[in-house]
Amino acid sequence: MRHHLAAPLVAHLARALAIASAAMLGIVSSVDAQHPSVWLRGGSAATYTRYGYLDRTQKLVSPFQYDTAGDFSEETALVFQDAKWRMIDTMGARVGDVPDSLKFLSNVHGGLLRVKTTQGTIGFLNVNGSYAITPQFTKASDFSE
Repeated sequence: MRHHLAAPLVAHLARALAIASAAMLGIVSSVDAQHPSVWLRGGSAATYTRYGYLDRTQKLVSPFQYDTAGDFSEETALVFQDAKWRMIDTMGARVGDVPDSLKFLSNVHGGLLRVKTTQGTIGFLNVNGSYAITPQFTKASDFSE
């Protein structure tokens, strides 16, 4: 094996071992390729499932407190907690809420979350939950840089 391939392989194997260890403890994980975090699902079929997040070093930065947890995009993830969709940062701090009357259509792109109203119009929220562009479109794509 070439030396320049050894370090990434060792790091990958260490991460895989940590994830496998978590799986053996009844925890299921998913890695987001764009953000160095892992969300974990704790519990079993007989218990209520909650989700949390690990950082790059496999340290739990957000405990098992979410009913549903999404992948990070631009250091923001969508989670469902206390019957509300919320946006959190990489440390688990809440940065904004998605109003109950809206359905989100994608992860954060270009700092904005694409949402749809019950009437079918599309708009964009800032990560703090305020409107950047009020719903007025019948079709819209995500922003990109």
